[in-house]
Amino acid sequence: MFFRPYPTPVASTLVAVGLLVLAASSCRDDAADPLAALFADDAQLAFALRPDLPSLPALVALAGIEPETRDEIRLWDGSWEEPTEERWTRRRRAHQAVSLRLAVALGIEGAGDLLSQVGASLDDASTPGGGELSVRVEDDLSRAAELFQQGTASLAAGRVSEAFALGLEAGDRLREVAPATVAATMLARAEQRLQEGTVELSDLEVDRGQRLLTGARRALKGEDWTLAIWRAFYAWQVLGGESR
Repeated sequence: MFFRPYPTPVASTLVAVGLLVLAASSCRDDAADPLAALFADDAQLAFALRPDLPSLPALVALAGIEPETRDEIRLWDGSWEEPTEERWTRRRRAHQAVSLRLAVALGIEGAGDLLSQVGASLDDASTPGGGELSVRVEDDLSRAAELFQQGTASLAAGRVSEAFALGLEAGDRLREVAPATVAATMLARAEQRLQEGTVELSDLEVDRGQRLLTGARRALKGEDWTLAIWRAFYAWQVLGGESR
């Protein structure tokens, strides 16, 4: 099951929890492993992101245009289960399709609010710690910053619809490294590693990997993002995954 990256009441506690992610790692399996320390920087950054970052469905609901944008909501929602390139193709189609309606319904103030929240999340993401981040996370953050700057310029030039589209994509770039998304992505990657069977593993490694996957699924279902990330990461590692 893939957890949708919508804000939830539980998510309101994540920013505070994020500051404790590295400390909490001492209670997780194999916390002394150097690969765990490397991934900890990604996890810490994920929990530093703001849980109230606007999403396409949330803005559509705020604008009161849900009936006429059901197809776009389904397109956006389904994109989270697609491969990387396909998911961005789908999302951009959804962003473009709703941006004009959002511009009419929410106006320049709504676009400004969206970009303001994206900018605040970018500020949060730049302060979690000085550690090394994975290439994927760095790419998403860099692209989000570019889109934020472009959206701000579009808004200043009065291109409100364009500002909405750019702000929505920037928000989704950040949402890619939000806790629920990171946990689900790590879990899916570990499960794929087990299914592929391309790495020779001992019975003990397979058994341990399966137990870790079970624990990760349970944590994900219970919205314990920290535990889900760690369990999934160690399952991936035990099953022959690489650290980057």
